[in-house]
Amino acid sequence: MSLKSLNLKILVLLIVLMVWSVHHLMKTHHTQIELPVMFSNLSDDLILSPASSDQIEIFVEGKGFHVYNLIRTNNYIEINAKNFTYGSNEVNVTEHDIVLQETVQPGTINFYLNRHINFDFDRIKRSKVKIIKRFLTLEDEMFFRQRNATISPAEVDIEGPEQIINKITNITTIPLSKNIVNDLHPVVELEIPEKVLGIKPDVVQIILEHQSYSSKTIPMINIEYPQHLGIIIIPQYATIKIEGSSENIAQIKPDMVRAYIEIEPDHNNDFAVTKFYVPDNVKLVDYTPRRVQVIRKEIDNN
Repeated sequence: MSLKSLNLKILVLLIVLMVWSVHHLMKTHHTQIELPVMFSNLSDDLILSPASSDQIEIFVEGKGFHVYNLIRTNNYIEINAKNFTYGSNEVNVTEHDIVLQETVQPGTINFYLNRHINFDFDRIKRSKVKIIKRFLTLEDEMFFRQRNATISPAEVDIEGPEQIINKITNITTIPLSKNIVNDLHPVVELEIPEKVLGIKPDVVQIILEHQSYSSKTIPMINIEYPQHLGIIIIPQYATIKIEGSSENIAQIKPDMVRAYIEIEPDHNNDFAVTKFYVPDNVKLVDYTPRRVQVIRKEIDNN
């Protein structure tokens, strides 16, 4: 196919598309659209309930380019809520409640809207809730725990629909990463739950203690096991690594940690998972073995 022939076909295709578009825009359409609802004179202590929609479906009729212009502009339905109260409120909504932008010429679109609609309104509630730290990774969690990170303030005030606020027991920080720390009081944002209208403050400080940290390896920890079950285990000793503040690590002695296995009398597996106990003020970060071999002693019947 020659380049001239290809260009001719592309030109024909463009002309066809242009003719189709003009025909589509000039054609009268009957369609359904949604318009947002705006409430005027609404009491300051009321808010639309999550159970009610803030959009109303209406049928429209008009030429394609007028309908397109209607959809792309910020038109809305205005309802006088002066007499609205907590709970269900019924109102008759008609095309006369539609507010059009100046770019939508009157008479170019026919609106079909005349029906009774119920709007449920909730009370606006204010409450004080605790803040919980979230972490990006386990490594970040360890970083902040080692520095005894606290939040200031520890609580925030939230505001929103009563049904929503009653279900919220806490607010979380954005996921914390050690990369945000450039001083001992980094500022972080809070995650605002959906439909909550306001939160004060919306940022908090993370307070970090300035202290040194260290780790310690404790070898040759005897692995405890139920010897009365007539078993032996291999290996019989464990090694752990703990981390924490230098002060806490210095106080940890070998007899303050435990390694053990838990098995039942009917245990028939060849291996058992090794478990450990360390004091609460330090963190177990590594250990070996992960599991031990369980060998049952042969019973001498003679």
